Amino acid sequence: MSLNSMVTSGGAEIGGTQAMQVAAGGIEPTTAVKPVLLESGAGGPTETVLRAGAS
Repeated sequence: MSLNSMVTSGGAEIGGTQAMQVAAGGIEPTTAVKPVLLESGAGGPTETVLRAGAS
């Protein structure tokens, strides 16, 4: 689950930790590094984000 996500240059959303890891490796952050993102809601349901498209 991700409480801290980041938006890629293409407008997609990935986990903040994955973004930092690929940036440290000199790679452009994309949804290919984290195709499934789970976002917790404040007291609500968990949202599943697949390759930047919410479902």
